[in-house]
Amino acid sequence: MKSDPVSVVDFLSTVKGFNAIEPGELEALAGQIEVGVFEPGKRIIRRGDPGDKMYVIQ
Repeated sequence: MKSDPVSVVDFLSTVKGFNAIEPGELEALAGQIEVGVFEPGKRIIRRGDPGDKMYVIQ
């Protein structure tokens, strides 16, 4: 599910590591992010899975 890049930028700007990125670069990154919603307790990654995604949990 794609998300509104503005709300993604707002969220990422509060995350350590992302908050140091310039606003324009953060906006470009936000446009590439796919937001996922998972049920509490649902396993989203297992040890040994390919490293083809990065999860930032809100």
